[in-house]
Amino acid sequence: MDNLDLQLIPLIYLLFAFPIIGGFLSLKWKMASVISSLADVVISIYLLFYPNVEGFFLIDEISKVFLIMNSSITFITMLYSQKYIRDGIVKERWYYFLFMLYSDALYGVITLNNLGLIWASLEASTALTVIIVAYEKGEVTMEATWRYAVIVSMGVSIAFVSIILFYYGLHTLTLTSMIGRGTNSPLIVAASLLGILGFGTKAGIFPGYTWLPDAHTEAPATVSSSFSAVLVPAAAVVVF
Repeated sequence: MDNLDLQLIPLIYLLFAFPIIGGFLSLKWKMASVISSLADVVISIYLLFYPNVEGFFLIDEISKVFLIMNSSITFITMLYSQKYIRDGIVKERWYYFLFMLYSDALYGVITLNNLGLIWASLEASTALTVIIVAYEKGEVTMEATWRYAVIVSMGVSIAFVSIILFYYGLHTLTLTSMIGRGTNSPLIVAASLLGILGFGTKAGIFPGYTWLPDAHTEAPATVSSSFSAVLVPAAAVVVF
């Protein structure tokens, strides 16, 4: 890792820190979510003009685009939420807290250089969004949330099996070490197919796409927009 990478690492850590700080501060002052997400927009734009980072983090040209997508969508939705969101299944302040941590989990999906940690970030994004998908609370909404939680959790569980097989076959989960080590062994083929099915469920790829209509129609518009613009495309990048 060269000196430039070392200079950028603190910025990457700040990228993760601001949503956490903003989430906790939002429990008392909801505008903190707007300010912290705006700070991430600035960092994301700054990283766009610097070389790629490879190490614990993997920030390439695709990651840079997704960083701007996630930070800008989070900023816009948090700004819109100030007058849109009211107390629902939980108090309003918890909506901001959960959304900011969910945004942080997405940063993990698009910047980490380890398939296991990426899986953990995707699983965290599911756990953090279950409550805010059901935020408006109603019989139909609760049923849609239940389907979302069950279907996506099943997909992520299948993805976990694929990760175990990948590690057994390649002895690493570091993406930069896995890429280019193609093999036709039955183990790696099975891991790949399970990975496509498991991560593909989160990406809304057949046959695990059925949660999408439920979650999108019943979740608040702010949550649905983030699903469409960031979560589903980010999971598709993991499949790729």
